[in-house]
Amino acid sequence: SSVGGGDGVRDDSEHTPFAAQVILRLRGRKTTSWTAARQQMFVTCIALAQSLVKQLLWAIDYVLYPGFTRVKIERPIFILAAPRTGSTSLHRAVLADKERFVAPVFVELFFPSVLFSKLAWRFRQSSLYPHVLALLEAFTEKNHMHTAELRQRHPMGMFKEEEDDVMMSSATYMGEMTFVANPHPDSWLYSTRWSKQPEWLQEYYVRIHKTAMQKILYARGQGRTLVTKSHLIDLAPVLARLYPDARFVTIVRPPAEQFPSFWSLHTCLARDLIRLDATGRVFLKMRLALIRELFDASREFFGNGNNPLRRAVHFRDFIRGREDLVVRLYRDWGIDIDERKLRAIVQEHGHDDDHVVGDKKHFRNATLAEIGITAEELDKQVGLPLLNFVSPL
Repeated sequence: SSVGGGDGVRDDSEHTPFAAQVILRLRGRKTTSWTAARQQMFVTCIALAQSLVKQLLWAIDYVLYPGFTRVKIERPIFILAAPRTGSTSLHRAVLADKERFVAPVFVELFFPSVLFSKLAWRFRQSSLYPHVLALLEAFTEKNHMHTAELRQRHPMGMFKEEEDDVMMSSATYMGEMTFVANPHPDSWLYSTRWSKQPEWLQEYYVRIHKTAMQKILYARGQGRTLVTKSHLIDLAPVLARLYPDARFVTIVRPPAEQFPSFWSLHTCLARDLIRLDATGRVFLKMRLALIRELFDASREFFGNGNNPLRRAVHFRDFIRGREDLVVRLYRDWGIDIDERKLRAIVQEHGHDDDHVVGDKKHFRNATLAEIGITAEELDKQVGLPLLNFVSPL
């Protein structure tokens, strides 16, 4: 299962990034793309520099803010779902009630530190922030790290709520987001299998996550409830043991809608960040395996999806009426609410349209035919993600 050639797979060696080139050279394969290797080395250097700074900030907190270790995370809410199922939109809809809930934003996940969080939010209020942001956006655009297509496919911002995978991947070198630094299909797929690691290591990963969340709550929690979103579905049993009072939610979407969206985002990420053409059959098999394993983990943990503490909701129900769905979730969680006020809050603040920045060009998803799979084959490969079990809201 090398990156290119063999078993009728199209040869992608021209686009092979540095890490995969090393592997292929050891196997006697020829690679030709210096541009891809240079981009891969650049991304790797950025990741290493970020890791060093993060470790320093992580340690400083124990000296300057030791009180964060005593922060209790009570009745947290975890939104766990496969990529491109609507989990980001659901997360932001729930978080519309800022007086009640809090979640980590991108910069806090990139550098999980009390000190950095305090400095970052103070800097955001300064007159320098717009200028620095413009320089940063120009830098990432020039180096193909955050192109217009990426921004539109996954709208985000420095101070917008983001998924925990950002922190977990950089802290543990595990997870879906390691693909840009670990593009070989076999090794990347292995890195996404959290539940295949020894149990002690899974618990260690979850405790890293807990420490990062304690830092964020200490910096600006103000008594609010933590709501996080990620694709860490196969770590759900470990999270449930660590937080017995936690509430879990997943959102499901038909594979024929979800997979083309995931495929298109993932190939865009590979193309723009590491100049890798990740459209060959080997990458199709890799992504199918990931989604199948995530769907299997969802079925195992969420069961029929009707447990109020392990609720599964349908993407189409969310699109038809996100206000209705958020009200239902609040009831599941036993939260006393003013329903009319909550609907107004979600209507005003629970949409992520304002997260889109840059060029307004529409980037369409690849079709199943372009990907090279039929809807029937897709269903057979990944199974149904709880769709037969989720009761309509």
